[in-house]
Amino acid sequence: MGSVIASDLLMSGCRNLTVVDLDETRLKSLQRKHGDRVKAQCLDVTDERALARLMRDTDVTVNAASYKLNLGVLRAAIAAKSDYVDLGGLYHVTLQELRYERRARDAGVSMVLGMGDDPGTSNVMARLGSWELDSVSEIRVRWGSSSSDSQKVAFGFSVATCLDEATMNAVKFSGGELVEVPPLSDGEQVEFPDPIGPLQTYAILHSELATLPRYIEGVRDVSYKDSWDRDTLSVVSFLRSSGFASDEPVVISGNEVSPRRVLLALLSPNEPKSAVGCLKVLVRGKRNGRREDVTYCLGPIRYSDVYHAPCTAYSTAIPASVVAQMLSRGLIEQKGVFPPEALNRSQVKYFLREMRARGLSVRRIRSAG
Repeated sequence: MGSVIASDLLMSGCRNLTVVDLDETRLKSLQRKHGDRVKAQCLDVTDERALARLMRDTDVTVNAASYKLNLGVLRAAIAAKSDYVDLGGLYHVTLQELRYERRARDAGVSMVLGMGDDPGTSNVMARLGSWELDSVSEIRVRWGSSSSDSQKVAFGFSVATCLDEATMNAVKFSGGELVEVPPLSDGEQVEFPDPIGPLQTYAILHSELATLPRYIEGVRDVSYKDSWDRDTLSVVSFLRSSGFASDEPVVISGNEVSPRRVLLALLSPNEPKSAVGCLKVLVRGKRNGRREDVTYCLGPIRYSDVYHAPCTAYSTAIPASVVAQMLSRGLIEQKGVFPPEALNRSQVKYFLREMRARGLSVRRIRSAG
């Protein structure tokens, strides 16, 4: 996703881009591809002081590292007075990031949390639905994907984050209260546009729950569910039951070894080119005294030949790049720490137009009383 963000920034006219990573091979690959416009810096981003020094000459920092590193990168951005965008904090980290509101305002920086696909475009779609209604009672965010590839078990992004989603309790907002539910529970059949069709979706931990109940006035129920095919569910179930998903070390030949670290060393994101995804957001409420459902879709999303990216990387990276450019151009004036649904109407209009120009169109598909 970071590579796609870098590509879009450069394709959009960014003249100087600094890319930070621990992987020197990946950095050299980006430099070969883009030339002198990319300054590659091998750096451990947990070194907040070194990171802040590097950030002082940047307009905007886009954080595509693991969500577990968000707080340190956010603090470095505040210290450097650099605007900031990340891809989400898997709920719990997002809540911690929101606590930096006052420090960010005092520093005069704008920090947009969770600006990927979901969270990100999903939050914008929820806001669009809320603007159509007089009052909002419920928001349902659903992601579905399918593939014709014979390789059924696939990870569209960080395997570590996928494992966290599959093993940590999910959160939903029910009747005005946040409630924890088991991961991959609360199955629901959802109809997605062709060629995806109906899919079984499940509750997993997601960042939308950290912000939508706070920013969409009056909402009483918010839920997030994602599709998981049976083969992937079987593998995840085995990893959980066997202990491979655990960080707790085990002793092998006198050495302590983390099962999860071994697993992550062997696995990497492997979403096939044939994968097709769709983001669907339903907002329920009232207009003119009558109940109404407003539904928006992003997709179907396919492999991007322009960015050489499978659907999940493509649809997650582009929103972050667009918002980073909006920040750099002074189009987002709000200061502090806030989610995508805090953007105003003109900002959302600009965002959607830029997304559409890159092949990602948000459309309203249904309105029923």
